[in-house]
Amino acid sequence: PDLGAKLFGAPTKTGASDSTAVGGDAADEDPEKEVSTGPLAPILPEVEVKTGEEDETELFGARGKLYRLEDSTWKERGVGVCKVNRHRHESSNARILMRAEGTMRVILNFKLHSAFVLDPANEKSVRFTVPSEEDGAKPAGYLLRFPQKEDLSKFSSTIKTWVEETAGARESVAE
Repeated sequence: PDLGAKLFGAPTKTGASDSTAVGGDAADEDPEKEVSTGPLAPILPEVEVKTGEEDETELFGARGKLYRLEDSTWKERGVGVCKVNRHRHESSNARILMRAEGTMRVILNFKLHSAFVLDPANEKSVRFTVPSEEDGAKPAGYLLRFPQKEDLSKFSSTIKTWVEETAGARESVAE
């Protein structure tokens, strides 16, 4: 072997690169050569994702931050769009749904009921209690904070309107 050969096409004393000494080809180092920038793997076909919201109408939607009361402290559950959705065919069915941004993980999902109460915490936040996800567990306390107080007033009025509509519908059915 030639022990005096320069490695990796290093320049020789004359300044020219000696890539043939390592087994390379001088044409491989052409800076003007076109490089393929296409995808490395085949593109997968787009698949329709079912979220469970297909038969629902969005009554309200705004970005917010959700906290859950755990051991007397508020623990952050995530940031995302909080939605109030009503079932298209059964207007007495509505729910509050919130998914974390990025992962779309469900961080809040519960069915609204006529006795649902919102407790204002400040001008941008509201507290409420919902049944726990675990069977037999005590209800969970939540705090929902919106970036703007207008979002909170729209959220509160949407909930209040739905509760009044469903209570009125139940009274007319009972008569």
